[in-house]
Amino acid sequence: MSVSLQEQFGHTDTTANEGPRFLWGVSNGPSDFGHRPGPGDVGLLRELGVDAYRMTVAWSEIVPDDRRSVDRAKLRALSDSVDTLLDAGIEPVIALDGSRLPGLLRSMGGWRHPDAPTWYADVAGLLGSQLDQVDLWVAMIDPRRMLPAPDPEMFVHLLEGLRDSELVLRAHLPRARIGVSVELDGRPSAVTDEWLRAITGQASLGLSSTFVAPITDARVIDAARLTRPLDFLAVQHRRSDRGDRHDLRRSSDTTGDGGPLDDALRWLHATTPFESYLVTESGVSRHDRIAEEWIEDLERIEFLEQQLGQVERLRNDGIPLDGYFVWSFLDDDPDRSSSLVDVDAGTGERRPKASFHWYRNHIRAHALSKFSQ
Repeated sequence: MSVSLQEQFGHTDTTANEGPRFLWGVSNGPSDFGHRPGPGDVGLLRELGVDAYRMTVAWSEIVPDDRRSVDRAKLRALSDSVDTLLDAGIEPVIALDGSRLPGLLRSMGGWRHPDAPTWYADVAGLLGSQLDQVDLWVAMIDPRRMLPAPDPEMFVHLLEGLRDSELVLRAHLPRARIGVSVELDGRPSAVTDEWLRAITGQASLGLSSTFVAPITDARVIDAARLTRPLDFLAVQHRRSDRGDRHDLRRSSDTTGDGGPLDDALRWLHATTPFESYLVTESGVSRHDRIAEEWIEDLERIEFLEQQLGQVERLRNDGIPLDGYFVWSFLDDDPDRSSSLVDVDAGTGERRPKASFHWYRNHIRAHALSKFSQ
């Protein structure tokens, strides 16, 4: 029987319907963009009504050069942001980005180097020991951003990095919920297919795949030998000026017509054994119209309305989708913006956009409905 993340955490809606509550959230990227949530952002988060915030932590953000070059100030700032969220009643979600490599490792070949998995596990253990108040972890963001072309050795090293980081996180945080993310973008579906087969322990690893061959089944299985099954799969779906990118599923695997997110999650649920799913990045990147009193982003509102309609259909049909996170909360690039809140690059002033108010009203309208059960 599937158990949702909310049931695992014991978060229930005690004001209306019985049962677990849906996680309404927002996401943001590494702090080198300067956008960690601080005390000044808590008021906006509370006004928005979210109860979860996903923060990406870049590997190089914490370990900029070699294994000993730990940025303790960044760790303290990250811990302060986590405490700020928890004090506001907002669940922090930490997502580790292995594509931003420490400088020394990058010069040594990056993920092609045999020591890369150990280095990656080191930073996961460091974060786990420092952020033991965090219960939700994405141990590795979509491996396809690190594997743009067939590379069997790198594929195995990424599996080993996930395996070793999951091991150390569980050692530090035995009650934490740990998952991995995949992106609904235009990369070859073979990567995602082989990756999901490996990390879920499915027998047929498809040695005909160019991403695995000539690696043997035994080596792939050993590389993907997790402590226990991952607790959830996080999916990311964003739209840019280039349009939708959603070929995660193969067209022959589904006949759904609900939309790319709907189709992909139905395919995932039919072909993988995950008990819970989170949509941890969902948004559109575009140029926003900035007026003196208002920032208009109607295309983003239309996108969110479509996405959340698909989310509701999925949940009504029994897909264990336990949370939705808008990408993103903050940014300072009006020409390629993806955020609900604009940040003035000079003054740091926060200006909520039209989409912020739309999402706030949507959360309020659904907070006590069956959608949140």
